[in-house]
Amino acid sequence: MTQKDEAAKNAKRGRVLLFSAGPLFGGAEAYCVKLARLLGERYEVGAAVADAQLQEKLKALGLRTWTTKAYETRRSVGRYRGLALCLARAIREFKPDLVHLNGQAECYLSAIPFLCGKTIICTRHVPFNEHIRGLRRMMVAANLRLAAKVICVSSLVHTQLSTVIGEKKLITLPNWLDSLPRLAESSLPGSEKSFRLLYVGRIETIKGIFDLIEAMRQVKNATLDVVGTGGAMEEARAAATGLPITFHGFQSDCGPYYRAADLLVFPSHPDLEGQGQVPFEAMAHGLPCLISNIEVALETADGGACAEVYPWGDSAALARKIASLRSKTARLRELREKGLARVASTYTVEAVRATYFELFDQLVQRSAQ
Repeated sequence: MTQKDEAAKNAKRGRVLLFSAGPLFGGAEAYCVKLARLLGERYEVGAAVADAQLQEKLKALGLRTWTTKAYETRRSVGRYRGLALCLARAIREFKPDLVHLNGQAECYLSAIPFLCGKTIICTRHVPFNEHIRGLRRMMVAANLRLAAKVICVSSLVHTQLSTVIGEKKLITLPNWLDSLPRLAESSLPGSEKSFRLLYVGRIETIKGIFDLIEAMRQVKNATLDVVGTGGAMEEARAAATGLPITFHGFQSDCGPYYRAADLLVFPSHPDLEGQGQVPFEAMAHGLPCLISNIEVALETADGGACAEVYPWGDSAALARKIASLRSKTARLRELREKGLARVASTYTVEAVRATYFELFDQLVQRSAQ
């Protein structure tokens, strides 16, 4: 380490350990990478993770990492045993001032940093609704109470958690984009070309992909590009047989797909959606959006002002909306401009940086007392 590197390290305001238990790279893991990049401006950051792809991305940022092979046994007791050992080792060797738990599975192990005398902060990505029941619900609430603060990625998550752990521990901070893309000239559809639709996300029933596939049976002169992977991939491919649908799998850079499309369709169901990042990513690329009317998507779209909306789960209504927008170039242009303004005001790193630093400074200082 050079003298310059040593001086930079000593100038850091404390140590923050990020803990991510997700077995696959998704939205929560992408958030972890952005959080590491942001916090690295001010703190020395380390990470204990389960996903190999996440570990590589964090290593590329210069983070010291610890990992477990728990992702190979995703639903077994062995998974949590491996995660617990990994987290305990990272705390022992890194000696953090603050431990960040990135999600629900992570918070189940909050007793480990708590018993080690570490200050805890959690980020809650998914709703605390009826899909979390009984003993599981009690466990989530009990573990979140061990945290000094809980970041809620949407107002919906904040409202739901306020009934079980109180307002004082909660703060609403949305996800963000590290930078805004350079925009190409808008190429909104004309009557002479096919209407190009885009879906980006996990291939799972709760993401509404099968609603969209069914809608494609009723829409003429449209194609659909599907970017993402998931447990229902084979079923989705079978359902799309004979339709103008192309599956592209997971893509680390979705920018080319956003730029090539005419309309982003976000058909998610409400069960597990805490804040969809895809709509504001699409808006940042100037891509008009059609979203399901779930609360978190409406929040991202400023109550629906920045996107067209349809009733979630209703494939016929979705098909009608797509067909209607196909011929409304002026409306698509309006959605493009409103979406760009929404992202610039709310979903950039500049919009959240000061609040994140203020929050983490307070908790690091509390740990030092």
